[in-house]
Amino acid sequence: MLYDTASGDTHHLTPAAFQILSLLHNAPRTQEELARCVLLSDVTTVDDESLAMIDATLAHLEQLGLIESINH
Repeated sequence: MLYDTASGDTHHLTPAAFQILSLLHNAPRTQEELARCVLLSDVTTVDDESLAMIDATLAHLEQLGLIESINH
């Protein structure tokens, strides 16, 4: 569970989403960095399907207003 003080909303996050949010709280990271941290902690091979899961989770967190994409 995550309470967003800015919006007043409470969000129920998956363990992967919570881990991604925690990692991004410390510093900006690329999709590949997040995949290595999140997926490899579950002893999962980083493949296209796994990267798609990371993308979907990032899109959902951005839609909720919890993260913002930084394009360089």
